[in-house]
Amino acid sequence: MGNVPGKESNGNNNGNGSMSTAAFTREFLGGDGNLNGQITGGLRYSSSRKGKNFEDPVVRQRRKEREIQKNKYRNKQIMNLVVKINENVDGGYLAPYDCYKYELDYETDIVRDLIINRELSPFFIPLQDFNENWTNDELINYILNNIKLHENIKPGDLEDNFEDPNEHRLHVSASSLKRKQIKIQKMKMKENAAELQNTENIKFLKDIKNKERDNDNNNDNDKYLQIPSNDLLIKLYKDSEECPICFLFYPKYLNITTCCSQPICSECFVQMKRLEPHFPHDEEDNTRDDEDKDPNSLISEVVKCPFCAISSFGITYTPPKDIRVGIYGKCLPGEYDSNDSNNSDNDDDDNDNESNEITELDMEDPFTKKKIPAVNNNSNNNNKEKKDKSPSIITIDQIRPDWEQKLLSARTKMARRSAAATAMHATSLLQGHSGHNHNTNQCPNNNNNNNNNFRSRGDSNRTSGSQLEAILIEEAVRLSLLDEEERKLREREKERRRK
Repeated sequence: MGNVPGKESNGNNNGNGSMSTAAFTREFLGGDGNLNGQITGGLRYSSSRKGKNFEDPVVRQRRKEREIQKNKYRNKQIMNLVVKINENVDGGYLAPYDCYKYELDYETDIVRDLIINRELSPFFIPLQDFNENWTNDELINYILNNIKLHENIKPGDLEDNFEDPNEHRLHVSASSLKRKQIKIQKMKMKENAAELQNTENIKFLKDIKNKERDNDNNNDNDKYLQIPSNDLLIKLYKDSEECPICFLFYPKYLNITTCCSQPICSECFVQMKRLEPHFPHDEEDNTRDDEDKDPNSLISEVVKCPFCAISSFGITYTPPKDIRVGIYGKCLPGEYDSNDSNNSDNDDDDNDNESNEITELDMEDPFTKKKIPAVNNNSNNNNKEKKDKSPSIITIDQIRPDWEQKLLSARTKMARRSAAATAMHATSLLQGHSGHNHNTNQCPNNNNNNNNNFRSRGDSNRTSGSQLEAILIEEAVRLSLLDEEERKLREREKERRRK
């Protein structure tokens, strides 16, 4: 039964054939039943199992390997947040523009794949100002003088907002030291990413100036093909649209909410996430402490629409048909020409449908071929292809799939606290019963009434002990099941990241 100790025979069990409750508690808690220093994060066996001096070399090696994998994952996450010139899709990029992005914890690989597959709007460079009355020359002039690949990064932008309250104590715990070490490592990763980002930004601005200079001198500028052409910039920003959340201007090719058809940029979308696991706010008993509540009642609320507050929040993205540049595109951003039909991604189906439309003249002509269209045996396949081409709905849970793991971890943590409190209460009761029995055994029993009282007290003590033992077994089984479920979720998460 996992962490549940089995029953054993005991010489002092009064012939009931099971382990005494006091012995069970000592076995369950490890040692003498004292909770001090022996319950770390929940009910476990002796604290010596966690001590470095008694740690199994195999366990130590596995822990080191896990730490290495975690550091690789953190570094990959941060490096994926760097906006790179050559990682562009339809005029946008695969990483956010904002300088506070290093605190984002969405799955960068998932978002990058969605953008590359044209299922999510790319991270366009925003404009601080826009006037729909601008001419093309005025628009280009404003863009070239104000555009940046990424917002300027200041040293204070990399500081972690979270501060460990135990960090400044005289005696720092091992967990606080570990959190501090992770914080330092993460800061180094941020600094490396910021340095790379500044290099990309400088190169981007330099290439824009050199490209404009070569255009004025009619020189060949094939070496600046990753810099968007003026035709592409006009096509993107001519009809710019304001994001209702961040109030910045983006190309009109934004994500659209499925519930209320409101535009939302990818920059704002990736910042949305579920609240931390908590108890329902509308529950009847709000006077009880969290430790006294059922851990299974913890919930993780889905993200609601920021506009209409509907819980079934999702977005769709329809990529432009006349722009197909960058990754898996038909040309590079610098090669885009609005007069070149090869740069577009228009289907010939629309032209075919227009040529097959039935007009009034066709209705009067008895020999028209459009009047009774021929039955197409592949119509089902065509309908299926059109259905597959329809935009897919993207949710917050898709880009943050670890919400279930966080919820289960919170439930497990609270269950361990509850089990520790239950064991502490049971231990105090057992000690009380033991002291009471010791005192009563020293008193003389000279009459039948005292003997009956002692027997009834003994029966009551055995009954209470059995109940306490049942409670401890129940807590142990519950923790064992939660640990197993958490382990399975971790394994699924590892498999997903390997893919």
